[in-house]
Amino acid sequence: MMIPVHSDACAAMHLGPWAVEPLWFAQALSAIRSGVWAAAKSQVDAEPQPLQVLESGASIIRINGPMMKGKSKFGGTSTIDVRRQLREAQKNPDVRGVMLAIDSPGGSVAGTAELADSVAALNVTKPVHAFIEDLGASAAYWTAAQASRVHMNAAGMAGSIGTYSILYDSSKAMDKAGIEVNAFTTGPYKAMGEDGLPITPEQRQYYQGVIEALNERFLAGVSRGRRMEMDKVKALADGRVHVGFAAVDAGLVDRISTFDEALDGLESVMEMTGKTARRDSAERRLRLGS
Repeated sequence: MMIPVHSDACAAMHLGPWAVEPLWFAQALSAIRSGVWAAAKSQVDAEPQPLQVLESGASIIRINGPMMKGKSKFGGTSTIDVRRQLREAQKNPDVRGVMLAIDSPGGSVAGTAELADSVAALNVTKPVHAFIEDLGASAAYWTAAQASRVHMNAAGMAGSIGTYSILYDSSKAMDKAGIEVNAFTTGPYKAMGEDGLPITPEQRQYYQGVIEALNERFLAGVSRGRRMEMDKVKALADGRVHVGFAAVDAGLVDRISTFDEALDGLESVMEMTGKTARRDSAERRLRLGS
């Protein structure tokens, strides 16, 4: 069922707390507000991409741009669509391994934990590797961390572990304009964040707790996927990205390589089971984004 571009269901698929690289997000909002980045309804209506399977049995599943639970008129990747491809890869006997090809700043928290769980589950029965080209941040890194091997190009950035959301308090502006806002609610947190209402210390504490609870799932996912002690994960969870070999030193990435080298690594693992053959020369020229 296609979700209308402007609807409550659409909002539920895209809004809420974010696990995204903050500088990218700020630039994206600026581009949208200035009209440089325009919405396109056709992107919402586009049919899901078919599962890409090479002759070797390696399947390439791409996570490009901002990640959201549903399709967005601003493009990016639907985590629901990626989970569908993972299920297809699991069921398809011709698929012997999966490469997650990632170039993403992350996205909404909604749907990311489920995607990470799907990657981890597939990795139990078929090898899953990840290649980060340029950016694998926040929700995208949460997903990549579930692969048994994570490769990245030399100028790539990985990390930005953390979760955030923003509530605007416009009550002083309303006061200055002579506007009094009255909220009739059934609880002290029900109208929190409504335009013109002050955000109380109790509401701040409550919402901070919500963000921290969501972030705990993020940290636990990275700890599980990377087999990393939680203390080390928490030390890395300051929102920063790590570039190139610094990401390797931090334990976020296993190896700096090209995309073809990463595919070679996946196929080597597949060969050890005796179930696959190397790509031919035409497939070897396959590049990320082709």
